[in-house]
Amino acid sequence: MVIGPGEKQKGYALSSVFRCPPGTTTARAVGGLPDSYRELRDHGFDLTGYLSEAQQGVWS
Repeated sequence: MVIGPGEKQKGYALSSVFRCPPGTTTARAVGGLPDSYRELRDHGFDLTGYLSEAQQGVWS
């Protein structure tokens, strides 16, 4: 989960960036990574790998 700014009443919003496909225990990228978190690539995060895995459509 990623926490970011949200509605005024709640003050935050949650976005799933990893989930386990049904019947598995392995977390997979699901997309939804906010643009502001893309700078994580500068700290070693494999953004290309994350986006590639998210586009594979493990949720279809």
